[in-house]
Amino acid sequence: MPQAAAAPAPTADASALRWLDTARAAIRDGELGRAAAALDAARDAGGPSAALAEVGLRLTLARAVAAEGRLTSEDRSRVRWALEALGWTSADPKDALYAAAAARLEWERGRLEAAQDALTTAVRLDPAFTGGHNALGLLFRQTGRGVEALRAFEAASRTERPGQSVLNNLAVQYADLARNEDALAAFARALDVEPTALTHANAGGLLTKLGRHAEAADHYRAALVLEPAGTAFAQALGESLFAGGKTQEAEPHLLRAAAANPEPQLLLRLGAIAEARQDAPAAIERYGQLLRLDPSHPMALVSIARAYSSAGRNDDARAALEAYMRVTANNPDEVARRAEVTVQLARLSGPPVAPDVPPPLPGAPTAP
Repeated sequence: MPQAAAAPAPTADASALRWLDTARAAIRDGELGRAAAALDAARDAGGPSAALAEVGLRLTLARAVAAEGRLTSEDRSRVRWALEALGWTSADPKDALYAAAAARLEWERGRLEAAQDALTTAVRLDPAFTGGHNALGLLFRQTGRGVEALRAFEAASRTERPGQSVLNNLAVQYADLARNEDALAAFARALDVEPTALTHANAGGLLTKLGRHAEAADHYRAALVLEPAGTAFAQALGESLFAGGKTQEAEPHLLRAAAANPEPQLLLRLGAIAEARQDAPAAIERYGQLLRLDPSHPMALVSIARAYSSAGRNDDARAALEAYMRVTANNPDEVARRAEVTVQLARLSGPPVAPDVPPPLPGAPTAP
């Protein structure tokens, strides 16, 4: 009886191979989200297991190179395993991504010279390796070598498809070196690639430093649109509006920030805003909130005394000023303010207070 012909060996679906090529290209370009999506699509299309494993390992390495924070111990183990599985040997580096991932492990161990050597090898092997140049810039920045960091970030920015984080790093480095207009141009370029709250906030911070508060406020508003829960962005927006003279517009943003993190300077700012609109009860509440956190805060004591006085609560104002005098008795930084407070206490106490002056010298003329 004739035997049935053997079934042909299965071949990978053409679409799976295309997805794998897309994933490899995305890893090379540093677009790791796109790489992960393409790898998933290749897996769903029945791509060959060996190729799926190889691309998956490369993606693990690329994520480690791109990470700007500390790697977890699990991440480090994955990177070591991926390098071993891919046949990496430091004696004969042939792949820039492998060299950069190995550099990241050296960096994590605190062996910064070895990390620099490996990253230098990575960008020599592939001058268009965006992630390698960026990682080298971060390493130089960490070790205080600002000019070298800038060169590395500029090299990363000149590659074919630098990502948003690369351009943000470039902008921050320009700002660190006081090249402010270059920094603003780089922030704008980063936002064109991908608007993120962090880049908007960084641009806002530089504009605030330059005194361009209205432009800074626009960036902080954009950051809040992208991350509505970002109370730090709300505080920065409020501070920019306040610095630009828009105190009442600033208040709701500062109140929101204070609800999440009642910093002393923030509560003082809110108290001053309430005083500016002649709302003594609100000012007393803000300063009182700060004093509940720090009963010895000198500026809060003086400020709440002023608000009490505006509300006609002179006894409370005097008590706050007396408390101020007690807590600053040995503080040389408060000498000038203590003199002012002495005058205020005299006004609140009724009878005049004799000035604190030395007695006349013997034989000196006296007033009639």
